[in-house]
Amino acid sequence: MKRFFLAPTMGQTPTPASVMAYATVDEETLYCLGGATDVNFTTSYYSNPTSQFVALNLQQQTWSSSNPPWRTLPSAVVPQLGVWMTVSRDKQRLIIWDPWDPETTISFYSLATNSWLSNHTLPSDYGDTWGSRVALDPTTGLLYAPSASNNGTVMIVYNPDTYTSSFLNMPPASATVKIGNPAFYSLVWSTYRNSMLFYGGYQWRGPSLGDSKLIEYTPSSNLWAIVVSSNSELGE
Repeated sequence: MKRFFLAPTMGQTPTPASVMAYATVDEETLYCLGGATDVNFTTSYYSNPTSQFVALNLQQQTWSSSNPPWRTLPSAVVPQLGVWMTVSRDKQRLIIWDPWDPETTISFYSLATNSWLSNHTLPSDYGDTWGSRVALDPTTGLLYAPSASNNGTVMIVYNPDTYTSSFLNMPPASATVKIGNPAFYSLVWSTYRNSMLFYGGYQWRGPSLGDSKLIEYTPSSNLWAIVVSSNSELGE
């Protein structure tokens, strides 16, 4: 599959930033979007968001100032801070989940045409999705956003091909697997286990009910379970 980049020029060195969105395509190209260029390490408050968008060639073994491994891509329409990015099932688009807006916005970037596509906004009655993350099931192309609606009790399932969404209930507080109402959790899709792996998070939206354990969600059975490990458990 062909990839198109803007030609690099001098002076395009990326601005250092934190909490940017990132995703890789076939472990060949790393895409980084937005982030904060300033942080207060005492309060952990991030500020001065940037709209920069950069692609890093992971296969380029050597480089110089005249031949850098990165390419500057068309920047986002608005500065991006704390958004989440993943790659579509067909590897033709980057999908950006932005829960920081008053209404969650899903943006699409075409890797084939090197351009931004149209955005889609979730209905406002979905509630506060701030701090939510998404994982994409590569077998179906669906996006899963745990604890993203109705005060953390509902998971949003989004179809980026039809721009439609549905809901699945999260485990209740009385369940064996306790997740609570977290934000900024770690989330990744395991192709080996064909499941979504969930860990941690910041319990700012309610009582701290979450387990300090690695938790797995399997779409085929719609079940949540604690991942059993022979080693010591992960810390909080």
